[in-house]
Amino acid sequence: MASPQVQYFTPDWAPPGKQMFACDRLSATLGVEQCATNWSRATAGDGMLRCKGCRIGACHAGEDQPNMSPLRGCMVCARCQRGTNRLIFGWLCVSEYNREKEWRAKRNAKGSYPSRMRPLDQRTVAYTEAGEPKRVTRAHTQTTEELVFGVLRDASRAVRFHFDGSQVAKFALQEQLW
Repeated sequence: MASPQVQYFTPDWAPPGKQMFACDRLSATLGVEQCATNWSRATAGDGMLRCKGCRIGACHAGEDQPNMSPLRGCMVCARCQRGTNRLIFGWLCVSEYNREKEWRAKRNAKGSYPSRMRPLDQRTVAYTEAGEPKRVTRAHTQTTEELVFGVLRDASRAVRFHFDGSQVAKFALQEQLW
């Protein structure tokens, strides 16, 4: 990751040699260590939401290819994209998990076939995470977007998607999405 352009200085009131800078996101003067801590906590979903997705914070934390997606670390269902307090198997909200169980059982709570639900099929998405090729396959998914959403939410490093197995789609480059 290219180092962002930041003007570092040492104020009169700071210890000698302490590197500080003016943070635009927080409208504050921060030390490099505090910036790295804020970014790490925000990325883990544990504080300072304004620091989430900040390239300067990622650089100060020593990350060379971080996942800058705003979805990173959020408790959001991969299928319906709604926020939740609990993800079943780290993937679906309780409601979507129950609909999936009904689909697999071929009957809903009333005992009839779940006719309003989109069919669930096995899907695979190829992607690279910080240059390392990976694949995610799920047995019961409604759309490919469900897999893309889950990867962007769960990956810790920069992600690029490969929809035909060899070519990177222009719009899927993570920096262009957000």
